Amino acid sequence: MHSVLKSSILLFTNLVPGQFVLDAANGAGAHFTDLVTALNTVPDGATLLVRPGAYVVGVPTTVAKGLSIVGLGAVSFAHYSQLHFGPTTAAQSIRIVNVKFESGSPESVMFADLSGPLMLDRVEGTGAPASQRFDFLRCAQVHCQELRMTPPGATGFTGPATERVRFVATTATLLDCDVRGHALEGTAVTAVDSALYLDNSRLVGGTGWSCLRGVTTAGAPGLTMQRSQALLRAGAVSGGDGGTFCGSSQQAADAFAIVADGVSRLRLESTQLISRRGGIQGGIVQTRNTVSPPHTSIAANRIDLTANPGAVAVLVLGLDPTIAPVTGAIGVSEVVPLAVLGPITVVGQTWSVPISPPSSALRTTVLAQHAVLDRGELWLTGAAQFVLP
Repeated sequence: MHSVLKSSILLFTNLVPGQFVLDAANGAGAHFTDLVTALNTVPDGATLLVRPGAYVVGVPTTVAKGLSIVGLGAVSFAHYSQLHFGPTTAAQSIRIVNVKFESGSPESVMFADLSGPLMLDRVEGTGAPASQRFDFLRCAQVHCQELRMTPPGATGFTGPATERVRFVATTATLLDCDVRGHALEGTAVTAVDSALYLDNSRLVGGTGWSCLRGVTTAGAPGLTMQRSQALLRAGAVSGGDGGTFCGSSQQAADAFAIVADGVSRLRLESTQLISRRGGIQGGIVQTRNTVSPPHTSIAANRIDLTANPGAVAVLVLGLDPTIAPVTGAIGVSEVVPLAVLGPITVVGQTWSVPISPPSSALRTTVLAQHAVLDRGELWLTGAAQFVLP
């Protein structure tokens, strides 16, 4: 009895004004055992210290005040889709530290109309199906450090995925973050009318599903941008590979690492772009010390390779394996080789090879794929398809 009383006195003594304790086990010194009660009760500017445990939201809950939520150990929030942060004034800040948002149903956390700063530090989102995401709408200052958004993998057909993190009319910084899109067309991060700064962060687009219950989907980009601007420093952005069609070695479309509309602006410094299709589609782009993956395209009567100047490339032409199913793999597609051109050092950014096939009464589907050595990295482009007359 005396030891419990002593612990309670010590705990209250260590608290500073404005600090409150949430403890699901109702241990010594706890002010609350229920998360919703605590969020609704603590005053503006308070700090809520959350002891280890699993806490459930479950009912509509709005946090429209300054608040710090600090996890003291393994802390998880579940059934949080009705948890809404905002609006706040410029003088009110929200901080969430060391909390995992984990659930078994489609959920999203909403941060909207935050005029004051928002900080997410060592926050993780995981364990939910395709539609789990963080939404930032009209937030003035968002700072994410070590944000982890990791998908649980495909456990069943749930319909197309949404992005894992979405910024709308928001200014945000992501430092040492890792955001991974779900399978079934899940983009990692989407920015609309927003400004982003990413430092040493990794965005990974979802890989398409391969004949899951008869469904095959394309890959998803790591980052999509609409009327936005972004500075990426170090780190990497990856586009997801397309899934394989049922009963075939043919694949759905691979994704670009970054997809941007024409007015979006990107600056990349020492950033790795990973994609079997190409680094960036659209946007106004500046790069510095950035390795962009090469990609192949078919234009009129030629095959074009876009790659960094000085890269060494080889072009492999082969029959479509669905026409001539012979075992053998080159890169990401099973290509039956017909001809190999090169090696050649890329001058400028494009290596163009004219297509001048002999006349024939048969139409033949041909695949073109490049192997590119660039700054010590070996890239294999996605196979582009064309038909010989």
